[in-house]
Amino acid sequence: MTESEKVLMAANSLEQSFPIRFPNGYQVEGLIFWCTACNTPLPLSAVHGQVGSLIEEVVDITAIGSCTCGEISHYRIRLRNDGSFSFLDKGSWVNKEVKENTGLFSFVKRVFYLLKLRIYCFRLNRALKRLQKELKRIQTHNHPPMNAGKSGGA
Repeated sequence: MTESEKVLMAANSLEQSFPIRFPNGYQVEGLIFWCTACNTPLPLSAVHGQVGSLIEEVVDITAIGSCTCGEISHYRIRLRNDGSFSFLDKGSWVNKEVKENTGLFSFVKRVFYLLKLRIYCFRLNRALKRLQKELKRIQTHNHPPMNAGKSGGA
């Protein structure tokens, strides 16, 4: 293990660094780090490193993860407050933009969830009406009207 790997492994696990909050309100709840040898996701407790920021729009992550297969994977990631990010892959930076869900799939998904919510509300309303009816029945059974049972003759 190299000296830089030893320094990173001695650092805290990255699970203590999340969520990452930017001043503009954008937040990153967590990341998934994959083993570079066997492509297995590593738990954040197995990934150690440093999280820092020189400017408020960008957070730099330098980390190392040890997999159960024995591989030690190195990570360099830059998260930006607009949702985009970069990572170092074989010596070159790769930039990724977060795509907005504005297509047909997103529309259908929203309509599906609205219909699901409407059905749930309909069922809830029906159950509440049954409950009200049952409560009225119990109330009249336990407490009959005051005039009931009295005879009019003396």
